[in-house]
Amino acid sequence: MVELIEKKDYRRTSIALIMNDDGKLLMALNPRVNSTDSKNIDKDTYKFPQGGIELGEEPIQALYREMDEELGLNIDSYSEDIQKLNDYISYWFINTDKADYEIKLHPFLINVGNLDISKLKVDPEEIKELKWVKPKEVENQDLGIRHQAYLSIMRRFKLM
Repeated sequence: MVELIEKKDYRRTSIALIMNDDGKLLMALNPRVNSTDSKNIDKDTYKFPQGGIELGEEPIQALYREMDEELGLNIDSYSEDIQKLNDYISYWFINTDKADYEIKLHPFLINVGNLDISKLKVDPEEIKELKWVKPKEVENQDLGIRHQAYLSIMRRFKLM
């Protein structure tokens, strides 16, 4: 369960669109439930690697930390290949028993060359499986509550 930071009704999150030399994006199957509303259970849906920005942390710092925690991926060697959007894109985390809140995604696009995902050390609580997907196929994945936000991010990066 995500806790609200500073008693705000939103959570800031860094998100990585990780692209290989073939132009495919890395998608992760998310084994966790991301909504407590029975109509919006979000278990076993695909996501781009993402994670919360801690208090006092900048989005880029959270990006580096989260890629290491979720994927075992040190992105230092890709630092020249990181692009970012200057603002955030959001979606809503829906709750049955308390107020809904906004997830503010701070997007980054990272070119990782010919990264071999079989060598990554994924956090099994965060990721059930990884796969490369062509950008035009992302909208056909089950993205759960993140669907429209993800498509908006991809349009902003001119990936669709």
